[in-house]
Amino acid sequence: MDCLRTAMGLVLSLFVLAGHTFAAEPVNPFPPRTAARDSVPGVVHTSDGKVFAGEVFLTPGKQLPLFDPVRKENILIALRDLDWLEVSVVAERVEREWRFKEEGSDEKVFTGKTYPRRDYALTLQRRGGKPQRVELANGVPLYVLPHISREAAGKEGAVAQAPPKPVRFFLQPYDRGEPGMELKDIVYVRRVEFGAEAVAKALSAAAEQMPPGERENADKKADTPQETGQPPRKERS
Repeated sequence: MDCLRTAMGLVLSLFVLAGHTFAAEPVNPFPPRTAARDSVPGVVHTSDGKVFAGEVFLTPGKQLPLFDPVRKENILIALRDLDWLEVSVVAERVEREWRFKEEGSDEKVFTGKTYPRRDYALTLQRRGGKPQRVELANGVPLYVLPHISREAAGKEGAVAQAPPKPVRFFLQPYDRGEPGMELKDIVYVRRVEFGAEAVAKALSAAAEQMPPGERENADKKADTPQETGQPPRKERS
């Protein structure tokens, strides 16, 4: 129960700020401010060791547009129908940046700059099914309204107070970094687990990794009437 109360305190007041902006699609001038109606509990793991637990959703009303290489057909899958999905790296390299020598010319010249590129494969498991390899035709924005966000290392993650708001990621077939970036600079979604059990496990793990003093503070915040809307807990005699 102590871990649960600590986790609830974290839900109310804390989350680790994400340190990476994903590349790919133009910024939506009207990004979602709250979780969509079709959101599902889930946990997003990124390649830099960060974990985001909360409500996971796509653009409202959308499903994952995928291609089944076995059946040779396009398919749509809702997040609520998944147990998990996992992204694996199939190729990565550093490429040269080229530009046309002159306007209207077909000749290209090397700019002297390079950029990283990484190609991905996607595996998922439907509820009650088996792992299935699928393909993404293009990038798909994935949002998380976090209950808590932390670095897996725990002690190294800077924790800051901030109101929870959706964090945007991308599921995509490849990443291309900006000139001058390195492969290690490209952070990607490594795994997404769906279900309340996965969220509870992530919250419990985060609570256990907190230093004792921070656990006590989070526990006290969970018991504060102004924050929880509930009367303070009475100690049993």
